Amino acid sequence: MDCRKTLCAAAWLFCAAAGCTPNKLMPVWPGGDALTSDGYKPSRMGGEPEEYEPVKELKPKTLVAMAAFREQMAAEVAKTQAQREFLLEDARKSYQRALKEDPNYLPALLGLARHWEAAGQHDRAMVNYEAALKQAPKDAGLCYEAGMCQARHKEWKPALERLKQAAVSDPENRQFAGIYAQALARAERFDESLACLRKLHPAAEAEAQYNLARMLHHMEKDELSRRHATLAVQADPNFQPAQDLLAELSLPNAEAQVVPAASAARQ
Repeated sequence: MDCRKTLCAAAWLFCAAAGCTPNKLMPVWPGGDALTSDGYKPSRMGGEPEEYEPVKELKPKTLVAMAAFREQMAAEVAKTQAQREFLLEDARKSYQRALKEDPNYLPALLGLARHWEAAGQHDRAMVNYEAALKQAPKDAGLCYEAGMCQARHKEWKPALERLKQAAVSDPENRQFAGIYAQALARAERFDESLACLRKLHPAAEAEAQYNLARMLHHMEKDELSRRHATLAVQADPNFQPAQDLLAELSLPNAEAQVVPAASAARQ
């Protein structure tokens, strides 16, 4: 059995696993993909779709599983651009069909939010993130995802609210706390960022100061970066990362470009 038949069988199994079997095994279109989520298949020559007998109504859980499967297929290296576009479009339709069946179905809201974010449709992604947050306002992971989506577009006020909520809701998650500290620094709220980093490293002032210094260097605020790197060395003269950063910040621009290349060559 070739890979196309395997993928078709896998799609059928998603339906069977949820207790909802189509009228007949979903046919395979010439490109190797099963019947679309709305009961059609694409034509051979790119014209109007050929209508098939519509599949039975599927449960939201099944539709979300189908959408995720489509997205996984679209990510395969061997797919052409046309195939990727078809698969992603069908994934979107599956998410939307799931929401038509149940407008509050959280996995579909989250899946569609991620789908739109990956497609560069920020506003549409946030509409679905907000709808998902109404269903699970205390979900730390969901707050984190929504906050990161906003942070990537420099919407700092709502992003910080979401990221703080994630860190507070799951205080044991060091990633959430660290990302919140970074976002505070990116929003130029440096004192608050340092306070968060100190909570992350309560017994290591040098590490907290260094982490802020490193973020400031990435933001090209080298004067402030040098100040915090110096404070890190003062807190612990043996803290090598802070010493290395100070040395890097002390280099003239020309040397700073040459030294990393030389270091890479030695490795």
